Amino acid sequence: MSNVKNYSIQGGEKWVVEGELELTRNGRLLFNGQELRPVKGPADSGAGTIAELKADFNALLEKLYGAGIVVADKTALEEAILSALELLDGAAVGEEPGQYPEVAYNTLLAAIETAQGVADGKGITQSQANTATEVLGVAKATFEEAVIVSAG
Repeated sequence: MSNVKNYSIQGGEKWVVEGELELTRNGRLLFNGQELRPVKGPADSGAGTIAELKADFNALLEKLYGAGIVVADKTALEEAILSALELLDGAAVGEEPGQYPEVAYNTLLAAIETAQGVADGKGITQSQANTATEVLGVAKATFEEAVIVSAG
């Protein structure tokens, strides 16, 4: 930790993208209020193929996400959730033209709740956030197609 202090005193720059870094008086390093601690990484890669190397890399990323060192961009997921909630808010359940069957409404509501669970999760990967966004998009499109167009 003395290197950090010396670095700061010598006029060096510290920068953190999208977060707040703090060095406490007792030498703890905090990022966004959480103490940073060493994370055990995987062993050196013994990959012999591109697929094995990809698997090793993804395992490392999973550890980084889980430790909070890398965070997923949930912007698209949060926007998709808001859009789906707005759609449900304006939707009427019933059997008349312009209304939606109750089963379609409940299915989209369940998809929104699942997506919200992902958005609220800590340590989720970018892939998980992207998948949840895509799944919610499909659920929303399916709901929109379920609108009753004619009586009967």
